[in-house]
Amino acid sequence: MAYKLMLADNSRSALKAIQMALSELDYDIQTYYDGNSLLEALEQENPDALVLGLSLAGKDGYEITHFVNSREQYASLPLILLGDAFIPIQEERCQDLNYSALFIKPFDSEELAREIRILVGEMSEPDSLPEELELDESREISFIAEAASSDGKRPWEEIIRQQVKKEIVGLERELEKRIAAQIRAEIKVAQAYANDDGSISPDSKKKSADD
Repeated sequence: MAYKLMLADNSRSALKAIQMALSELDYDIQTYYDGNSLLEALEQENPDALVLGLSLAGKDGYEITHFVNSREQYASLPLILLGDAFIPIQEERCQDLNYSALFIKPFDSEELAREIRILVGEMSEPDSLPEELELDESREISFIAEAASSDGKRPWEEIIRQQVKKEIVGLERELEKRIAAQIRAEIKVAQAYANDDGSISPDSKKKSADD
């Protein structure tokens, strides 16, 4: 069953970046660009999480958060607020608001996506770093078996050294995969912002040249 996520912000590029960060996961994402349309839809929907820009037109994020906090049916609803880089947070209006997290634009869309996944219960905790990866059980058994059958012909130090090399290679490969995934995500976000600003994407340029 897909998680239902409602996104509301006055920046189309910010919403697009979040959508792209969650595009490969099972999420039903609805986007809104003003507070009034969000409130109208919220009355009809039962989202698993809400991402809300503070500077929305119409009813702004502060008013909507206050509305959500005042309704019993939304008591456990994860709520993430988005602040603008050049618009100061109105601290006095935030004091009495309950929300799960606050991100300031421009934000790391992968980090925000990870926060959403944790809040809806899809993830129990953030992904571990490569150095925190557990030793593969099959490799551990292989290591013990090799050591037990060495009958003293191979020094323990050499066996351990070879096993450490294997682990380092495995961690390097895992790190390479994660870095590549992060770079791909950053490229997607950059393209989303560029296209939102009216620039021509590489694919569009190629198509125009072919025509």
